[in-house]
Amino acid sequence: MDKRNLVEGLQKAFNTDDRQRNTSDTSDVEYKENTNTLYIKKQRTYNMEENIPSATAMSEEEIFKRLHEERH
Repeated sequence: MDKRNLVEGLQKAFNTDDRQRNTSDTSDVEYKENTNTLYIKKQRTYNMEENIPSATAMSEEEIFKRLHEERH
């Protein structure tokens, strides 16, 4: 299995909703053939509705804190 097929297969596996996603950008994934492992080189967040990079990324802790503050 080559890098392109592996990456496309993983992207399809995680694409479980009907929103349009860009599956052609593999610049953030690196395939190491000798270890048969995919490495994520950099983390990105996307606005899936418009398929553009999002300016903000929050940790789970930040998200939990904000949700808790909004409810009280």
